[in-house]
Amino acid sequence: MAASTADPAAELAAGPPPELTARPLADLAAAHLDSVTLIVDMTDPAVGLDCRLDLGSTGPDGISYRRVEPAAWLSATSADAPGLGGVPRAGNAAEGSGFGPGTLAVISAGPDPAWPVPALGQLLGHLPAGGRALLLLGFPPARLPCHQVLGVLADCDCLILQVAALDEADLVSAIVVTRVAEAAAAEPAAPGRGLALRNMNEYALSSFVAGGLQARLADLERAGAAEIPDSGALADEEVPAAQAGAAQERDRLARALRGTQRELVGVYEKLMTLERSTSLEVGRAIVGSARRPWREGVRLPYDMYKLWRDRRGSAGARRAARPDEAGSALTLLQNRGGPGLGDRWLAAYTTPGQPAADGLAGTGRPVITGVLTALSCATLEPDAVVHALLPHDADFVLEGTGADLVLIETAAMLPGASWAYAADPAATDRGRRLVALVGLARSLGKPVVLLRNTPWQPMVGLDWLTAICDAVVDGDLGVQLARFNPIGLDSGRPCDPVYAARRDPREPPATRRILDELTGRAGQVTVAGDIRWRLAPARYRGHGLFVAANDAQAREQLAAGARVVGPVGHPMAAADCVAAPDAARAAVEIEASREAGARGPAEVRPVLRDLFEQHATPVRLAGLARLVGLPEDTAASRQVAVLAELPDASDAQRLSHELMRQRLRPAEVIVSLAHRASAADGPAADRAAAQRHAAAKALRGLADCGVVVRVTAGTGVPAAAAAARSPWVAPWDPDREHPDHYLLDLVCALECSRADAVGHAPGDDYVFTSAVEPALARRSLLLPGAPPTDTWGRQGLSMLSISP
Repeated sequence: MAASTADPAAELAAGPPPELTARPLADLAAAHLDSVTLIVDMTDPAVGLDCRLDLGSTGPDGISYRRVEPAAWLSATSADAPGLGGVPRAGNAAEGSGFGPGTLAVISAGPDPAWPVPALGQLLGHLPAGGRALLLLGFPPARLPCHQVLGVLADCDCLILQVAALDEADLVSAIVVTRVAEAAAAEPAAPGRGLALRNMNEYALSSFVAGGLQARLADLERAGAAEIPDSGALADEEVPAAQAGAAQERDRLARALRGTQRELVGVYEKLMTLERSTSLEVGRAIVGSARRPWREGVRLPYDMYKLWRDRRGSAGARRAARPDEAGSALTLLQNRGGPGLGDRWLAAYTTPGQPAADGLAGTGRPVITGVLTALSCATLEPDAVVHALLPHDADFVLEGTGADLVLIETAAMLPGASWAYAADPAATDRGRRLVALVGLARSLGKPVVLLRNTPWQPMVGLDWLTAICDAVVDGDLGVQLARFNPIGLDSGRPCDPVYAARRDPREPPATRRILDELTGRAGQVTVAGDIRWRLAPARYRGHGLFVAANDAQAREQLAAGARVVGPVGHPMAAADCVAAPDAARAAVEIEASREAGARGPAEVRPVLRDLFEQHATPVRLAGLARLVGLPEDTAASRQVAVLAELPDASDAQRLSHELMRQRLRPAEVIVSLAHRASAADGPAADRAAAQRHAAAKALRGLADCGVVVRVTAGTGVPAAAAAARSPWVAPWDPDREHPDHYLLDLVCALECSRADAVGHAPGDDYVFTSAVEPALARRSLLLPGAPPTDTWGRQGLSMLSISP
C-alpha cells in the first residue's frame, strides 16, 4: 500500500494558514507532474483544460496530452458492473488503453447534475496502480460532499495526495489522488488497508473543509469588526438587518467549524490506533514477504519475533501514555484551530443571555465550570457564574456553558462527592471521564486549573492529572465575604474558647499534641465537632473566641468578627490572629482574649480591610486568571465611579491628591463644575470651557494610573451618574476630609452585604437599615428620574449602614 508522503501528526500540528488560499490550476497540476508521462483530459468539453493549462499536443517537459470523451468511457463499462458509481472490471476499458503508472487523469464533476460525483468511480476505475488523477470539483470547500467522495475513492482504492482550493470561477476545489492497487490485483492486500485508506482520506477532506469554514469565519469576523464594510451603500434601516444576518451566519459557521474539527480529531485518533495495531504490522510483514520472498521472506521470522518483543516490552508504556496521546491530539487540534476556536465570543453563542464581552474582561462576571463541590460553588457564585460538572453530563455542560476557566478541585474527588474515587486506580471509569473532560476543555481553548485543597494522602494517584492541566494551585478559593461577614453582630455573644471543627486524624504531630492538651479533660477549649458548611457563618458570628488549626479556618472566623488564637503549632500566627506555638503560650493567649471580650465593629474594620485586599475570593480569582493568562480585571462589585461636584477648577488638584492616596482607587472619576455658563454669552462659555480644560489637566495624574476621568458640563449627582459607566457610584464631598481607607471601607461593606446601597445612619454600624445617607449605591438608583432616597426602603431595596 502506498503511503502518503505527509505525516498526519505534523500536518495537524502545523495546521493550515489563517486563510484558505486559492491556487491557480496550472500551479497545482505542475506540483504533481513528477514521473508523469501522459496527461489524459477526461473533463467536460466546456471546461477547456488545454487552454487553462496551456497544453498543446505535447505538454511541458515532453509530457504527452490526450483528450478523451468521458461519455465514451462511461459507456464502456460492462453491463454487469455496479451502478453509476461502480468500478470497471479489469479487462474492459482499462485494457488496451495504454495507460501506465505515469498517467495523470484530469476529471471534472459537480455540482452540475449531468456530471454527478458518483460518476467519478467509473472514470477512476480505468487508472492503473500508481496512476494519478486530478479531480476538479465545482463545490466550494465548505460544501464539499465528503461522504460521496470518500465512498468513490474507497471503491477505487485511491489515496488522497492533496486537497486545494482553486481560483477558477466554476471549478473551485481540486483533489489529487493516486490509485494504490487495481480492483482485481493479484497481490494479497494488507489487513486493514481499506480502513486505513478511508481514514487517511477522511482526515485530508476534513482538514480541507475545516480550513474553508475557518477562512469564511475570519472574513465574517473582519466584517463584524468593521460593522459591515459596504454598509455605506445600504439604507440606514438596512444596516442592522445586514449586521444581524452576518451574526447569524457567523454563529452557524462557528458551530460547523467546531463539529468538523471534533470529527477531525476522531479520525486522527482512529488513524493513529490503526497505525499502532499489531495486526497491521503483521499484515505488512506478510505482504512484504509475498512480494519479495527472496529478501523479505528470509527476514519474516526475525520481524515476527521483533514485533512480539516490542509489544511485550512496551505494552505497559503504551497503556500509560494513551491518555497523554489522546490529550496531545486534542492539543494539536487546539493549536490548529487558533484563538478563534475557544474564544469567549464563540462560547457566548452557546450561553443564553450572556453578553459577548462578559467574562473576566469588562464589568461582567467570569464563567467558571469544572469538578467542584457544593461549598466551592457557594464560594464562587457571588463573584462568578458557576456550573458544576457531573460525570454523566460533563461533556455536554462544558460545551454549552462557554466557560472562561475550567477548575478541578481535589476535594470533589473525596468519598461522598460527585467525582468520588476518580483518583483511585480501581475506579478506572471515573478516571477516564476526567481525562476526557480535560482533553475536551483543552480542545475548546479553555485553561484547566487543578486546585489541590485537600491533604496529599488521599490524592496520591493524581500525578497524571497534574501533568495534563495548565496550572496547579495549592490552597483554597479565599474568604467569601458575602458568606463570612460581621453584619449584625451581637455585642453580648459568649467568648468561651471553641474549636469549631472535627479533629482530623492526619493533623501534624505538633498540632495534634497542642490540641490534645487544650481540648482534654483539663483543657479550657470546647470541641464543637463537625459543623456543616452552610451553618458555619452563623456559628462564627454567634461566638466571640475560636481556636484555629489552619489559616483558612482562621480567616473565615476573623471575617465573622471573632477573635482567633492560632493556627496552633505554628511559630507565626496569621494576620490579626494570636500566635500559639505551644500549649502553654496558647493557654495564656486564650485567657487574655477571653478577658478582652467580643470584638466590636471598630475593631473588626481593620481586619476586614486586610482580608479584602489580600485573601478575598475576587483576589484569588484574579490570581488564577493571571496564572493562566486571562484578563485579570477587577470584579464588577469593586468597580466604583466617584462623582464629584467642584466649586472651581482649582479644587481638582486637591481631589486628585485625595483619590491617589486611596487604598482602593476608583475605576472612574466624573467631575462637574458648579460654574454655569449660558450659550448666549460667548465669553462666559469660553471661561467654562477653560475651567473644564484646567480641571482635566489637574486630574491627569489619575488618568496616567488607569483611572477614567471625565469632566462634564452638567451639575448635580444625577447628571454625573448618567456620564458614568461603572455599576457603582460614590458621591464625593470635596469639603470633607476623607481617610485613605474611605473607598476601601465602602466597597468592603458592599462585598460583605451585597446590598443596593451603603451609607451612614446615626447609631448603626454594619447592620441593615431602612434608610441611609447613600455613600455608595447602584448607578441606576442615582440616575435622573430615579426614586428619592427616602423611598428606597419601601421599594424593597437593601441598605447597609456603616459608621463614617
